[in-house]
Amino acid sequence: MADFKVYVSDYDYPDLEIEKSILNPIGAEVIGLQCKDGIGLAEEAADADVILQQYARIPREAIAELKNCKAICRYGLGVDIVDVPAAYEHGRVVTNVPDYCVDEVADHSI
Repeated sequence: MADFKVYVSDYDYPDLEIEKSILNPIGAEVIGLQCKDGIGLAEEAADADVILQQYARIPREAIAELKNCKAICRYGLGVDIVDVPAAYEHGRVVTNVPDYCVDEVADHSI
């Protein structure tokens, strides 16, 4: 039995092997969902310790229902799809990847 449950809310890559290779050794079970719009996320991931999020919106209502959740980690730069004030009010940490695709965006802009 795993010590932690890490739910990946949604993803568009083939599998979760990278996440599993990093998180399984520390006792985390990685569970993939395909909840891109965020609807039903709180029900599907009710026992989550952590949510890894790509596109799913995580509103105040979902955050309040995620009783065990300690962190919401965004695969990307912005956190505008997470209700950050609600997360903080419920004692959740919100993280992101501040340098995600910076070079690619710059190249595309040029």
